[in-house]
Amino acid sequence: MQTNTAIAKKLGYLNYDHKTIVDVRNIHRYKPEEITILCTGAQGEDNAQLMKIINREHKYIRIQKGDTVIFSSSVIPGNELAVQNMKDVLSKQGANIYHYKMLDIHASGHAYKEDIKLMLNLIQPKYVMPVHGFFYMQKLFADLAENTLQLPPDHCILASNGQIIEMTKEKIYVTNKFVTANYVMVDGLGVGDVGEVVLRDRETLAKDGMFIITIIIDAKTGEIRTMEIVSRGFVFMKDSHELIKETKNQVASILKRSLANITPQTINESYLRNVLRDEIGLFLFEKTQRRPMILPIIMEI
Repeated sequence: MQTNTAIAKKLGYLNYDHKTIVDVRNIHRYKPEEITILCTGAQGEDNAQLMKIINREHKYIRIQKGDTVIFSSSVIPGNELAVQNMKDVLSKQGANIYHYKMLDIHASGHAYKEDIKLMLNLIQPKYVMPVHGFFYMQKLFADLAENTLQLPPDHCILASNGQIIEMTKEKIYVTNKFVTANYVMVDGLGVGDVGEVVLRDRETLAKDGMFIITIIIDAKTGEIRTMEIVSRGFVFMKDSHELIKETKNQVASILKRSLANITPQTINESYLRNVLRDEIGLFLFEKTQRRPMILPIIMEI
């Protein structure tokens, strides 16, 4: 913000006496009505200055009853809830709020059509390749460049994320080849090693919890020696004795049926785990209308 203000002043868009810029550490020396604060955070960003102010984390600034807060930007799609929560907190602290839907105070951060034309005429590029925004917006930019500079259509490059563009001394053209251009997940010390399966498992754990079934089977007789059930994030075990008891009975019944036609020496642990996961999953859903992650653990002794 300081850089943008300095550039705007140098270009003549802002005209102010440098003496009117007050060090924030000295703000307490002035009356509230004598101070205008320019700060970041109109989109509800957690680490922006406005959020620190309304959360009373800022070292020098507090919202007081009767203060006026002006949002000069429109809400970026996806930030609606964060911005609304911020407005609610400001209102609770006694601030009067003005935004672009109430007054003509919106300052766009994007260039207008005539600005883009001016830039194109100043640069006079041989090739144009828009790289930001939706494809629809990129197409409008390419059309504008084509009409403004009279560029051939193949000199306005439109490509998708990851699409390979080949350049030679003679020409530039878009190929039909792609490279991977998805999000790279960073998790602890791992970079890119968290895939869709891991994320799906975490979503399931966060939503319905997990249900662990540990079974020890006698390798000689095929009988169940012990069975333990542990629930985390699904049900509170001390309050769900009946459900746990019924689940153990179901597990015993499933294993008895599954092991009826095989000898203990040919026990297929992978098959048993899949059967338990499917059938106990269905049983728990019928009882609770929830689908926890079920982890059957089968050991032979």
